[in-house]
Amino acid sequence: ECMSASDSTSDRIRTPNGDIETTEILKNLLNLEKIKENVYRGNSQYTSWGRIFGGQLMAQGLMASFNTVPDGYPCNAFHAQFLRSGSVEKPVVLTVERVRNGRSFINRSVDISQDGELIFRLSASFHKIEIGVTHRTPMAEYESPETCAKLTENGKIRHYDPRIKPPAAIMQAPRVGRIIDENPFSLVGSNDKEIRGKPTATWIRIGSETLPQDNIKFQQCGIAYFSDWALSPAGLYGHGIGKNGNRRLLQHASLNHTMWFHPAKWNANGWHLYRVYSPAAGSNRSLTAGTLFTEEGKHVASVAQETLQRTEDVKRINTRRNRLKKQQSKL
Repeated sequence: ECMSASDSTSDRIRTPNGDIETTEILKNLLNLEKIKENVYRGNSQYTSWGRIFGGQLMAQGLMASFNTVPDGYPCNAFHAQFLRSGSVEKPVVLTVERVRNGRSFINRSVDISQDGELIFRLSASFHKIEIGVTHRTPMAEYESPETCAKLTENGKIRHYDPRIKPPAAIMQAPRVGRIIDENPFSLVGSNDKEIRGKPTATWIRIGSETLPQDNIKFQQCGIAYFSDWALSPAGLYGHGIGKNGNRRLLQHASLNHTMWFHPAKWNANGWHLYRVYSPAAGSNRSLTAGTLFTEEGKHVASVAQETLQRTEDVKRINTRRNRLKKQQSKL
């Protein structure tokens, strides 16, 4: 199988017994320790920015829910709220509320805390598999993962974000016949109003480890993990954010995240095309939406996320700096 150069073999995980280096990152994150009925403890993955990655919390919250749901009820949707930033230096405690046990639907609520302080809340719905009408959005033609890997190696396109660590592997996905550099971070720095709301796509997959194909819990939790990558930059396209733009990004944080799973199950180990766009932004908040397709073009999940993105005009920053310099020179 084609792998991206951003794949890695291992990463550091914080456990109650200290740090470990492992190649099975997702399995370590999703292997929750049962403390008592409905209460679990989970490990934390280190990040370059020092806070817990949102995808980790969603995956662990979903797994904690699954641990209280009988077999035959895959997740059909969940809604997550990011309440406070979490520290990668500490494990997390997950408390599950068994909201409802119906014949067709089961509902769970999960609170995740550190040191007794609530940092995250997830509400999940599980639906017994049924057969009915079916239709899904078709996938447009994009260059294959194999082609994109070669283009990346040749420098024709760039990796999405060098900060991305395992278990996620991700690379740009240009439309067929349009091999141009549309790195999302380049679009964020552009002042072109025409690209605001512009859809972009990436190929994304679980990296070097393999999730058990016969375990729907791990499959859906793995997809939930990497659904948090690649979404939020779309809310800044065409607003001139960055070194060469007219605005600076002051604060960036996910507020809430919703995901819907369409088929009951599929092989989540392969490459997925993640197509994202932002339909609206205002009051320092942006809404981004995404669709996930298998490499064969099957629409398997839909995502929406609201993100806090506080920015400031560069002219205002420079004016404030010049005023401060003048005040200092008079001292």
